[in-house]
Amino acid sequence: WLFHLDISFESQHILLRGDKTGRDIWATGSLPDFPAAAEFLGFRQRCIPRSLCLSECPLEPPSLTRLCATLKDCPGPLELQLSCEFLSDQSLETLLDCLPQLPQLSLLQLSQTGLSLKSPFLLANTLSLCPRVKKVDLRSLHHATLHFRSNEEEEGVCCGFTGCSLSQEHVESLCWLLSKCKDLSQVDLSANLLGDSGLRCLLECLPQVPISGLLDLSHNSVSQESALYLVETLPSCPRVREASVNLGSEQSFRIHFSREDQAGKTLRLSECSFRPEHVSRLATGLSQSLQLTELTLTQCCLGWKQLAILLSLVGRPAGLFSLS
Repeated sequence: WLFHLDISFESQHILLRGDKTGRDIWATGSLPDFPAAAEFLGFRQRCIPRSLCLSECPLEPPSLTRLCATLKDCPGPLELQLSCEFLSDQSLETLLDCLPQLPQLSLLQLSQTGLSLKSPFLLANTLSLCPRVKKVDLRSLHHATLHFRSNEEEEGVCCGFTGCSLSQEHVESLCWLLSKCKDLSQVDLSANLLGDSGLRCLLECLPQVPISGLLDLSHNSVSQESALYLVETLPSCPRVREASVNLGSEQSFRIHFSREDQAGKTLRLSECSFRPEHVSRLATGLSQSLQLTELTLTQCCLGWKQLAILLSLVGRPAGLFSLS
């Protein structure tokens, strides 16, 4: 009858909850090693979603190995929620290495758990090592969630590393790991520390990263330089179908991809505060993007003189060209 087990080491309690019985059992006092506590017989009934929550507990590599070995025979679907003050890189790597042994796992959550700056790379590597992973979400190096697909027919892998202090020095390694994922649909790297140099490096790596959906680079402290480099990059990224940048209060930077080469592209630039010296570079970049079919410039501080110069320098691309 048991479908939920919650163990807290700090408050020294165990909560067992049954299915449709209304029975909750609380136990207090000294707790045994959690791998032994995880061997609960009520988990033998199949086809009922089950969850195991271990809070404020020591998560060392040997204990995690024993825990995963114990859960291997547990029927699924299974949700595993863990929390501790800090999870070492070795412990995280041990846990991720055990994932292929848990085919019934539907959710793995690390909440209120400190992780190092290496954790985004360990999680990104999991996308290619464990094909069942369909979504990885790491926030502020303290909350990590992995969702697993229930069958092979589900398509698309999403990953997000937001607020993880990623900078230029991390871009190439991260892109190399993401390039090994065959069905990458969305990547969210918002609220990091990429800056103009990191974003430029990432745009240079784009042709090697097989994203088929959305790349979100918002809130990365970028300037007009990044917007201009995006314009210059479009010709070398045939799968880009739409790119939008807002350097005002919204601070958004998003690129939409398609699975195949895209015949037409849409570019929207808002509140970019372009200066007169940017006009010729902007025009050159737009002229080289022959597949550009829609261009929107909104509150970009271009006066009539700059707009006239821009229009005179930009060659008319194929398809419909609109400027507003």
